[in-house]
Amino acid sequence: MQYKCVPAPLGLVITGKKDYESAVRSFADIINREAIDGWKYHSMEYISVKHQPGCLPALFGAKPITESYNMLIFSNEKVSKKTEMVSEENSSNAPSVNANYGDEYIVISKTFIRTAPDYNGDKKQELAVDDKVIIQSVSDDYIGWACVKLSDGTEGWCMTACLKKC
Repeated sequence: MQYKCVPAPLGLVITGKKDYESAVRSFADIINREAIDGWKYHSMEYISVKHQPGCLPALFGAKPITESYNMLIFSNEKVSKKTEMVSEENSSNAPSVNANYGDEYIVISKTFIRTAPDYNGDKKQELAVDDKVIIQSVSDDYIGWACVKLSDGTEGWCMTACLKKC
């Protein structure tokens, strides 16, 4: 069995019956979209995410902010060979908390360098397959994210699942 998490719609405000129906349709649209690819709705879960302030705000005393999100969980009994290969490759090669400062990695899947270690961080720069990055740190609070540096000096956060050790 394979599972997939999808962010639930954000910012739904209900002021009347039509808004309620629209909110329900938002969830139904996601469930139907995933069903096309063989994913079956499993459950909705709640997750809290701690956002660390950037370097400059931290210097001025900014504190981490905790936000909460809902995510829709889908399951799929059929796992394609491509999915098995990608999952196996990512889990064995993605930087772990044992990754060392200065370790060199290559990008194996298009991704972005972001200002924070989560999808809400602003996109700073797109990374293409085979781009090289140097690990600066790996987040203990945000599993699956690493602070990286490019050869041009650009620094930011990217998903470790998109990286492979050189």
